[in-house]
Amino acid sequence: MSKTTIPRGGITADAIDGTLIADDAINSEHYTDGSIDTAHIGDNQVTAAKATGVGGLALVGSSESSSSAAAVTFDSVFSSTYRAYKIIGMIAPSTSTSVKWRFRSGGSDVNSSHYSKAERSMHVDSSNNVDFQNSTATNASTHGTLGGAGCDSDSNNDFVGFDITIYDPNTDVFGKPVVTGLNTYRNAGSNKIYISYLGTIMDTNPNADGIKFETDSGTLSYHSIRVYGIVNS
Repeated sequence: MSKTTIPRGGITADAIDGTLIADDAINSEHYTDGSIDTAHIGDNQVTAAKATGVGGLALVGSSESSSSAAAVTFDSVFSSTYRAYKIIGMIAPSTSTSVKWRFRSGGSDVNSSHYSKAERSMHVDSSNNVDFQNSTATNASTHGTLGGAGCDSDSNNDFVGFDITIYDPNTDVFGKPVVTGLNTYRNAGSNKIYISYLGTIMDTNPNADGIKFETDSGTLSYHSIRVYGIVNS
């Protein structure tokens, strides 16, 4: 006759092993607080999805490659989940050129003349001459700008490093997104070091859900780009 009730004293230590415990049967309520140590967390088990919101930033897209690419595209990274997004990266063109970006919507480039942009920068040349009055602005452009003419991938490190913030790209709050940012690069032709702050606003509603990075000529010989959603307060 089988027993349906076994007194606790009748169970020897370590007698109940994995073969006697049904799968998915032990709920987390039975874990002692703080009992799961580092040794019991497998490598690569804490994914970006599980870390969403940690530190106020949630990784929604990334790309890094040293292979030549005509452009780098991130689709379906902007949504109503976050009101603002931060993008940091490095881009090295294959030839001396400028670096630019465009919004994407529904898998297509938003390349109409609706980008109004301004850039204010300073630069220093090889003779320590400094210019604080280098300003450019364009109304009704077909793209935003990340690095002026002269970015390159040569041995002098002429690549552009950038940090931009995009406000309401999906236009869930306002009718037009706003972009601000910073960049630093060395002009391959003049050897001048540029540091700039950038601003772009659309004069139409792009309903943007993505973004594309490219160059005026040549290709991207290297890129490393991360797109983060800024967690709403």
